[in-house]
Amino acid sequence: MASPSQFTDSVRILPGEGEERVDRILASITDAFCAFDSEWRFTFLNEAARSIFSPYVGDPEQLLGQCYWRIFPETLGTNLEREFRHAVAAGVAVDFEYFHAPWEHWYVLRGFPIQGGGLSVYFRDVTEEKLTAAALSASEERYRSLFNAIDEGFCIVEIIWDGNGRPVDYRFVDVNSAFEGQTGLHNAVGKTARELVPELEQHWFDVYGGVASNQKAVRFVQGAESMGRWFDVYAFPVGAKSDSRVAIRCTDISEKRGTEMEMARLNLESRSRVAELETLLDVLPVGIGIALDRECRKIRVNTAFAQVLGLERDGNASKTAPEEERPANFQIIDDTGRELSGEELPMQTAAREGKVIRDLELNIVHADGRWIRLLEYAAPLFDDQGQPRGSVGAFVDITERMLAEARQGFLVRLDDAVRPLSNAAEIVATSARLLGEHLRADRCAYAEIEADEDSMNIQGDYTRAVPSIVGRFTFTQFGTEALRCMRADETYVVQDIEKHQPAPEDLTAYQATLIRAVICVPLRKDDRFVAAMAVHQKTPRQWTQAEVSLVRHVANRCWEALERVRVTRELEESEARFRQIADLTPQVVWLARPDGQVTYFNRRWYAFTGHPEGNAGDASWVDVLHPEDLPVCLDRWSHSVNTGEPYEIRYRWRDRAGAYRWFLGRALPLRDEHGAIVRWYGTSTDIDDLVRAEEAARQARADAERANRAKDDFLAALSHELRTPLTPVLMAAEALSEDASLDTSTRDTLCMIQRNIALEARLIDDLLDLTRISHGKLALRLQEQEVHSLIELALDIVRDEAQAKKLTLHTDFKAPLSRLQCDPSRLQQVFWNLLKNAVKFTSSGGQISVRTRNEGSQIVVEISDTGIGIARDKLGRIFLPFEQAGLANDHRFGGLGLGLSISKSLVELHAGSIVAASKGPGHGAAFTVVLPVSLKAKESPESAAGEMSRPVSPSPTESMTMRLLLVEDHAPTLTVLARLLARAGHHITTADSVATALEAASLDRFDGVISDVGLPDGTGMELMKTLHASYGLHGIALTGYGMEEDIKQAHESGFVVHLTKPVQFAQLRQALVQLSTRLPKL
Repeated sequence: MASPSQFTDSVRILPGEGEERVDRILASITDAFCAFDSEWRFTFLNEAARSIFSPYVGDPEQLLGQCYWRIFPETLGTNLEREFRHAVAAGVAVDFEYFHAPWEHWYVLRGFPIQGGGLSVYFRDVTEEKLTAAALSASEERYRSLFNAIDEGFCIVEIIWDGNGRPVDYRFVDVNSAFEGQTGLHNAVGKTARELVPELEQHWFDVYGGVASNQKAVRFVQGAESMGRWFDVYAFPVGAKSDSRVAIRCTDISEKRGTEMEMARLNLESRSRVAELETLLDVLPVGIGIALDRECRKIRVNTAFAQVLGLERDGNASKTAPEEERPANFQIIDDTGRELSGEELPMQTAAREGKVIRDLELNIVHADGRWIRLLEYAAPLFDDQGQPRGSVGAFVDITERMLAEARQGFLVRLDDAVRPLSNAAEIVATSARLLGEHLRADRCAYAEIEADEDSMNIQGDYTRAVPSIVGRFTFTQFGTEALRCMRADETYVVQDIEKHQPAPEDLTAYQATLIRAVICVPLRKDDRFVAAMAVHQKTPRQWTQAEVSLVRHVANRCWEALERVRVTRELEESEARFRQIADLTPQVVWLARPDGQVTYFNRRWYAFTGHPEGNAGDASWVDVLHPEDLPVCLDRWSHSVNTGEPYEIRYRWRDRAGAYRWFLGRALPLRDEHGAIVRWYGTSTDIDDLVRAEEAARQARADAERANRAKDDFLAALSHELRTPLTPVLMAAEALSEDASLDTSTRDTLCMIQRNIALEARLIDDLLDLTRISHGKLALRLQEQEVHSLIELALDIVRDEAQAKKLTLHTDFKAPLSRLQCDPSRLQQVFWNLLKNAVKFTSSGGQISVRTRNEGSQIVVEISDTGIGIARDKLGRIFLPFEQAGLANDHRFGGLGLGLSISKSLVELHAGSIVAASKGPGHGAAFTVVLPVSLKAKESPESAAGEMSRPVSPSPTESMTMRLLLVEDHAPTLTVLARLLARAGHHITTADSVATALEAASLDRFDGVISDVGLPDGTGMELMKTLHASYGLHGIALTGYGMEEDIKQAHESGFVVHLTKPVQFAQLRQALVQLSTRLPKL
């Protein structure tokens, strides 16, 4: 009898069906069966049900038409009532056990709701099984005695796994008394195999681990070298899979390895312990059959095999049994569909021929159409004389595995058949044919769905004994339920359209197309119903879930194949358009694979190189690369290919005439949705004209830079030549002006000479400052300074000239915040330039005003005059070099026109601004300087600038007498300097060249050196380096070269101070003070 899980759930009992159908249904049912209508009246009882009811109700026929609850009121309020009513109300199957107290019997029941109302019930009496289970549960001692009665080694082990799920050991949970004798292992319980046999081979763990994980028994003969024994082993899983427990029956056959003796011993042992083996075999999930006669007329089976065959546990499973005992509810067929005769079956063959049958696969086909695939093993049983007396068989249900293999094999065949196809109609036809043949369906069709999600165009179908339905239909023709399922993305499955619920409104379309059973699978893409695939049967068919799943899977694969064809076609069309566009472009266009191999050039390439069309590949473009560009070009391309970075490089290609031209190569990768590169798109643009233009521009810049350097060198030389002759004049005038014996007129003349020399020096400084500014080399020496004091100093400088012109100087300092970070000498230069211009351009009797105020964190200095003014259209140009308020070619006022340009640059270097304003000619002008102020007055500790703006404090070292080496090639300067230094109390030795200076240094000891830089036989820099290295001397550079580089080189050579000619003697005295600090302390 089948277990509850094996009840057939496809039988439907409806009142009023024909006797022939009822008889056929009842013949297929081996359990007790009854049916109720919607009023709970009995409508059917089969023979098994009558047998159960008859001892308690008399004639069971009287139950028909009677209400169950009236006849059996004792079941009201029990779990039986609850389950029955739940099945009908919820429309679901129920499965439960029930103890009927009045009869003192246990039953297993399963109820199915009947379409249209009512309930069908399968049940069987399990009282005996319950009593047996209770008896077994209460007889542990009997179990132990039976367990120990097995004279073969028998144990139960628990598999031990490592972290990777690999069996590495097992622990003995229980052993029988014969175990130690068979294995030689003592006190095994609780210990592991490796503890008992450290060198035990890994294959023992692998075999038993496989039994535990696969839940399948194994029988094998194997030697254990580590134990020095051979064993005949039978191992099978026990308990739940998660327990990882395996029962092992083992026999030491070390001295009996012959096949005949082994089989005889197994036969003898099995005969003596049939009951024990049956108990053990019943717990196995593997089907077991045992025949104790050579003809196998009686085959007893365990529970697992009985369920597979649909037999009672104590039924006869033999197909060679007497006719009245032979099972008729199943057939055994081979893969050709032929039913096997009794003599061909494995157990019969093993018993008849005395040989083992292994790995035989057969099919069990039940009367209701169900089929099961079995993997079979059979071995003969021998009597005392070694003659076959029966057989034992093991049967493993491999249906699921076979279905999976068949499904996979079908999908592989489908892929192989569809993959090379590029035509949509062929893909549809091939897919439909293969699926229809695999499912043995009468028709298989594929349709594309129109925008209304109702109309379908069947593009191709496979048919078998039914007409093709290629054409246009609507789902509405096949019923609203079919349309609803398709739009809801639900599979429409019908076993029999004539009984299907909800029934279609009209069966005309089904009848016209010979559809009785159908699976129709919708395909939704981008949230739209786009396609469907269906299989049809002209007769009723019980579709399985696996078949429904397969149709859905094939539908998706068919869609994917059609999409592949569509995308391929679009790609081909896109490729063709791309090539047409590429051939029209004046650039070279090329494509490359992800590995960098070039696969395509447009026609521009072939026209340029002269290569034959179609000759792509790396060799073609590498061949025309300029040899100098080849290594870097290949390296850059390799880098881009390996990293995916964009490719960009310039290189030269050789044209068909052999001339090289410059190209700009660029390439970008095209990536798929996963970011992997699928292709490189590149262009090569002819930039030869551009490169030549760039080269010409570079040459022009180089020429301009050379011209600038020549200009700078000229200005430096001009500065030197102009400054050098001014020095003796300035110093002589300064010395004479200190002579108290001279009259006032003479001293005024000498002061006039000094002022004009200072003016000349300022003009030279302006030229040099302009050069410094244009090269960005003008550096500021910042310190915190009060602005008003700087303005006063500038006013002092121009005051005499203003008084000479009878100008009024007016100041109005209203800025309370007047300290700022600045270079005092440079900022004083700005204010002097502005005041000098105001004095210069203001007529006699005019006024010059200087005002200050604060605006936020800024100080505003405004210098205005009543002079000649500036035309408004010239205001934008007055800060340009060599501009003089727009007075072009007017030399009445003198000057170079550099003051305002330099002043603007100096102000901007201080983060400020300067602007000019004027109402026009004759209305004067105003210049406004805006500078950021210091909100916190704090002297910069490292500032050493602004020395010329502060008065020189007398120092004790000024009266110090020094021995000085004076080197100067300009005789007047040398004479005046020597006289003035001697008058100041210093001991002077003169030299006019590097050679005479070195000679003098070798003959005498000096405290310091004063030297010109430009000497006839070398430079003062070289001289100073030698003197410093040889004698430790420091010096003062006295030169007409005043550029930053000149000052830097002077300090690097050993000069302590750099003085730019013309020099006032007061400056020289201050420099001598600095020099004296380097003398050794006495």
